[in-house]
Parts: sequence; C-alpha cells; structure tokens
Amino acid sequence: MLIAGGCRLFDDPLIPATIHPMSEYPRVILAPQRDVSVRRRHPWLFSGAIKRVEGAPQPGALVAVYSFEGTFLAWGHY
Repeated sequence: MLIAGGCRLFDDPLIPATIHPMSEYPRVILAPQRDVSVRRRHPWLFSGAIKRVEGAPQPGALVAVYSFEGTFLAWGHY
C-alpha cells in the first residue's frame, strides 16, 4: 500500500484542519518513529510506515495521517 498524492501537513494553509472535521475521515496511524518523513514533507508513505488503519478507506479516499503518539500530521490519499 502507498499513500500518494502529496500529503498535506497540518500547517499547510491550503487545507486547514477546520475545513475537514477529522472524525469523519478514516485514520492512518504511523508506526513509532515513522513520522519523520512526513514532517519533512516527503510526498508519500510506504506500507512499512503504517501501524494500522482505522476505518475502511476506499482507494483514493481522503485519510487523516497521525503519528503513533496521536498527533495529526497530514491529509493524504489512500
């Protein structure tokens, strides 16, 4: 699995968190210490970085990406 489409970080002014209530979207929870690439604005995640997926996103669905500690990091496409 690959999350592609250029993850948008929490501080991206183009997609403020207030536009999309995070509770309505599936969540991708990263494995411990796998949030570094997202914080450096790397545009995708590989399956090895993902600890679990909450919800049942369809291919291409918008998902909220969280660190293992529960910090919202980015919006991405599943």
